[in-house]
Amino acid sequence: MACLERRLTLVSFVVVAAAAGCSSDAPSNPTAAATQKAAPATSRATPASEIKREPLPTPEAAVQTVVDGLKASKPIVVWDILPTEAQDDIDKVISTSIAKVDREVWDRTVATLKKLVTLLETKKEFILASRLWKTGQLPKLDDVKASWDPGVKLLRAIVDSEVVDREKMSAFNGAKFLEGTGAKLFADARAFTKTMKSDPLAIIDTAKFTVKKTTDSSANLTITLADPKAKPIHLALTVVGRKWTCLPLNMSPTIVGLVAMKYLDAFRPYRLVEWKATYLKDMDRLGKILDRLQGAKTSDDFQPILSAQFIPFVALLIAELNVKRPPETAIQKLSWERQANTALVVVKGLHTFDESTYHDLTKSLRAVNPDTFRGPLEADGSTLFFLGPAEGILDKTVDAIKVGKIVDKDKLRDTVTVELATSLKEEKSTAEAGAKVN
Repeated sequence: MACLERRLTLVSFVVVAAAAGCSSDAPSNPTAAATQKAAPATSRATPASEIKREPLPTPEAAVQTVVDGLKASKPIVVWDILPTEAQDDIDKVISTSIAKVDREVWDRTVATLKKLVTLLETKKEFILASRLWKTGQLPKLDDVKASWDPGVKLLRAIVDSEVVDREKMSAFNGAKFLEGTGAKLFADARAFTKTMKSDPLAIIDTAKFTVKKTTDSSANLTITLADPKAKPIHLALTVVGRKWTCLPLNMSPTIVGLVAMKYLDAFRPYRLVEWKATYLKDMDRLGKILDRLQGAKTSDDFQPILSAQFIPFVALLIAELNVKRPPETAIQKLSWERQANTALVVVKGLHTFDESTYHDLTKSLRAVNPDTFRGPLEADGSTLFFLGPAEGILDKTVDAIKVGKIVDKDKLRDTVTVELATSLKEEKSTAEAGAKVN
């Protein structure tokens, strides 16, 4: 992963835009000109063969343009060498992904982050005076002091930018972002990492780039790192859309998409209900602790809150995140894949249409919403039906169940669990198994 990050960060090339032009011809008519105004000029499209394109830069010049841009903290140079399709894909993935994040979770998280950043700005002396730095459980105090101010400056820039604005990020535009906010954040990030003993961005200033052109549209790039023990990075360059680029950069939309899918899975409607309420309570509790710390006037008031409330609570949150959870059941997976306002009916046991009650239940459920009815599906020894999405679908589903016994109704998860008196399918399976044995 570190190698891939280096490649995505360092290897980028210059944009060469094709220029288009047009010409016009103005027909003249001497006779008509004597009596009336000349006819308006008409224009014609310039044939593709006549369009003059800027010459393709050498691969050496393209690489140097990007390297110089990164050294000047202008990350737009990386964006510019992406193919247009890749740029559009990244814009779309980020915009749609942010729009899917629950608004309440987003707002509460941002509010808590802003409180934390304000605390780091205003209570620096109190925090650095804590005895916790002497326990050996935290980074060395001298290292923290060296990175504190640029680190907090970076955090402040983030929480004051459109990065935490859900509406603006839902209309993400990579070019505008990297020309403005992205450039500022990148500059602040470089200032912060330079205070670290091992600067992950130092490679921008210390690496050497060697380019060898092989054909008019291909070249080889070698990145030699400052560390003599590190192996050189070799990349194949090619021309795509009149831009010098390489495979790792062309794969960036796919990488962004995979990361988005991983984190957005938690925001599926029926997965969100499993953790949202607890998360919001945790944010409320953390916010109150931060308020108490912010309100402390002296270090003597500050330290007990830090050591007895803040640190234990954060440690608990980290422990909860690291707890190994049981594997998802088949029913859970199917439930979490649903759209909002979709009812799930779980019928205990496996059944066959030879059962009159099961036949009647299926018929009545299908009648609720024939166009979106789905089932039966079998999972974890139960039979499942899905109805909707539609407003009020759970109540309609419950009203439609006239046979069997409703043993559970979960309004939060839009789930109804039903028991039928018999399960002929299980009986047949047992009889068939016995016959095979005999």
